[in-house]
Amino acid sequence: MEVIPQTQFVPLSEILCMVILDLNNKQVVATLDTIQERLNQCYQGMQIPSPPLIYDTLGTLIKERKIFHTGESEREDVHL
Repeated sequence: MEVIPQTQFVPLSEILCMVILDLNNKQVVATLDTIQERLNQCYQGMQIPSPPLIYDTLGTLIKERKIFHTGESEREDVHL
């Protein structure tokens, strides 16, 4: 019998909140680009969601008031 390694499932919305919190703590503006960069750094070897999926999830988090859009630049700046 072969052992198949399994990973723990974490919803994309929670991952995005953790990434945004990390960026905020490092005083880095959380834009779609910086969020994608950070996802690539933290989750190497895993398929990263497409920019439209990340954007839509950020929109949902904003509607749920879990993150806030600051509107400080042309990009999507968000803060926890």
